[in-house]
Parts: sequence; structure tokens; C-alpha cells
Amino acid sequence: MLASVQPSLKRRVIVLGSALALAVLFATLLVDENHQINQHRYGGFLTYHYAAAAVESRRNPYAHERGRYSYIYPPLFACLLTPLLRLSIDQGVRVMMALDAACILGALLLLGIAMSRRLTGRLRAELALPVAASTGLLLAVPIHSEFHGLETNSIVLLCFAAALFFADTVPLIGGIALGFAINVKYLPLALLPYFALRRRWALLVCTLSATCGLAILPAFFVGWSTNHRYLSTALGGLTNLTSGSSAPREAEVPVLTQLTSLSLTSGLARLGSAHGWPKVAVPVSVAMVAMATVLLAWSVYRKNRLPFLKWPGESSQRNVPFRLLFAFEWAWLTGMILALGPNTQDRLLILVAFPASLFFSLIWSGQGSIRLIAGGIILFCAVTLPVSAMGYAFSHSWREVGTPGLLVLVGSTLVVTSALKTLSPGGSDSPRSERSGAA
Repeated sequence: MLASVQPSLKRRVIVLGSALALAVLFATLLVDENHQINQHRYGGFLTYHYAAAAVESRRNPYAHERGRYSYIYPPLFACLLTPLLRLSIDQGVRVMMALDAACILGALLLLGIAMSRRLTGRLRAELALPVAASTGLLLAVPIHSEFHGLETNSIVLLCFAAALFFADTVPLIGGIALGFAINVKYLPLALLPYFALRRRWALLVCTLSATCGLAILPAFFVGWSTNHRYLSTALGGLTNLTSGSSAPREAEVPVLTQLTSLSLTSGLARLGSAHGWPKVAVPVSVAMVAMATVLLAWSVYRKNRLPFLKWPGESSQRNVPFRLLFAFEWAWLTGMILALGPNTQDRLLILVAFPASLFFSLIWSGQGSIRLIAGGIILFCAVTLPVSAMGYAFSHSWREVGTPGLLVLVGSTLVVTSALKTLSPGGSDSPRSERSGAA
């Protein structure tokens, strides 16, 4: 009798402790952000507020003004924010703060549930909640930055998490979530080739359809010609990533060498600009890093006798090992997007939640290893360092060469390769045992 009570009590303590940790984390961050708002520090909200006002009056939301960041994305989000124009700035900022908090908390919970369900085949609250809480604590710094910035990265995080959560069961919802994210930020476009490679046709079609449908949706509010002009301006701004300057009718997208980008790609571009490298050197270097990562993945798959290219259709991918491999690769791909993307801001590092949630899923299920723990530590360093005590010179150099992006790539690689090892035919973990039983 006592033996049966103790595990139950332990599970309750873990669940309640995790819920308390999440509550304390978000309460602390929200109190701090409310203090910032009281001091009239509104982050990026003023950009979205201006864009919403411009859309409502059919003006150009992409116009640049001194002292304010320019709106650079498709018009959908600006249209959705027009109801906030009926509120005062302080009230609107607090609505945005609540939206950010709800999106991040929802994403953490969805990730905890998705990872635990894929690892064990069922929902386990004693695994899902600790994973969500641990991931939130590891990402406290970028979450804090997102609250201060009052940006849209929280929405992208929730959409990514929803897509992973519904990918196997309701790909329509997953596709709509990613289509919405693409109309908020272009980042999820990098997932489309992956869906084609893994024969996730339903998810691919739903994402493309939702992206186009949601891009057209503002036309019912601003008119077809105005929406077309907005979309042309937003998409035209993407050329600024490589050209380094915007035409008058293009959104002012940050250039690749901008110091606020923490990606390895931006770091290489800044080094190339400082040392006079040929223009082709940076894309070639990034391509070599990406290729090396793919070759490493291929070698790990081959070593553990896992299918690297020959995957079955979507319906068969709900079984082990494919439902696990999909989650592992999603975490790895997210790390690569952050590491090799053209404009990875510090707030965008909340997307490290994917490799971090995989890391904690393995830790809480008792599948730790030295490589896995090293990967988790590196991910923590990527999202936390540098701290102010290290001095300005060190911090500037750390960011200038894209060290955070490099650490995200290395950390996520170590975590995912450790996860892949648990699926090897010689493994004795629960996913592998389930696969043997299913066979």
C-alpha cells in the first residue's frame, strides 16, 4: 500500500512544483514589465501601433520615422491590431503584454505535452509540466527580453508549438498556425522544404494555402489594390538583407551585417565586411556549415541504423520511430534556423524552447548522458551570456562574431544527436522498447 502511495505523492509534488515555478516566473516577469510600462517604455509596441493607425487610414505603414523602428512584415498583424487604437497607449501596451504572456505560456505547455506524448505515446502530466517549467526557467532571459520588447516572437513561438502539436493529428490546424506565423514573420518559410523532404504533404499544402489566404485577408479591410501595395512593399524589403539598402518603396528590413543580429551568418557577414572578403565568401561559408551539419546528421542516422531519407507516408509517420524523429528534427531545424538565419535578434532566442524542451524531456524521463547534458549547458550559455559583469568589450566581441548563433547550433546538435542515440537498435529506453513491441 505504501509503495503505491509514494509514487503517486511524488507525481503530485512534481506537478504542483512545476506549476508553481511557472507561476512565479511569469508573475515576476509581468511585474517587471508593468514597471517598465509605468515608466513609459513601450518597446516595439509603438511600431505596431503606428502601423495599425496607418492601415486604418490607408497610409503607408512601412514609412520610416526617426526614433522609431519601421514596420517590415505583411499587413495582416497591423490590421488585427486596429481595435487597440480605441484604447490609450498604456492600455494597448498592457493588452500586448498579456498577449505575449499568454502566447509564451501556452507554447511552453504545448511543447511539454507534445514532447512527452511523442516520447511515451501518451500524455503524462508529471513529465509535461516539468518540461514546460524547466524550459521556461532556462529561457528566462530571452522571455524577459521579449516582454521588454513587446514583440511578435511570442506569437511565432506559439504557432511553431501548435504546428508540432497538431502535425500528426490535425495538419489543417498546424498549417493554419504556420501560415499565420509567416504573415507575422517570414521565419517559418524555412520549414516548407523540410515538409516536402519528409513527405508531410498535408501539412505543406495547408501551410501554403493558409499563408496565401491570410495574406489576402486584409484586402477585405483595406481594399485589394491597397493590400497589394502593402504586400509588394513588405516582400520587396527582403532584398535589403543582402543589398544593404532599401528602395523608397520597400520595407526597411535590417541588413545582414546589423549588430543586433546574433546569428552565425550575420557574424560571418560582419567579419567579411571588416576584412574585405569577397561577396561570395559569406554564403559559401554558411552553405558549408549547413552541409557539415547535414552530413553529421546523416552519419548519426547511419550509425544508429535509422532512416535518413526513406520515410513512409504521413499516416505511417505516427508510429515509432518516425513520430520521435519528426520531433527531434523539428528541434534541430529550429536551432539551425536561429543559427544560420539572416536576422536573429536576442528576443527570437525564445525559439530555443524546441531543443530545450527536447533536452528536458529526456532528462525528466531518465535518459541523460554526458553529451546531452553538455548540449543543455551550451544552450543555456547561448541564451544567457554575456552578462554585464563580463564587460562591454567582451560582450561586443561575443555578439559581433555571432557566438550565440554558433552555440545554439552546437547545443541543439548535441541534444538531438543524444536523442537519436536513444532510438538505436541497441537502446533500452521506452521509445525503442515500444518500437520493438510494435514490430
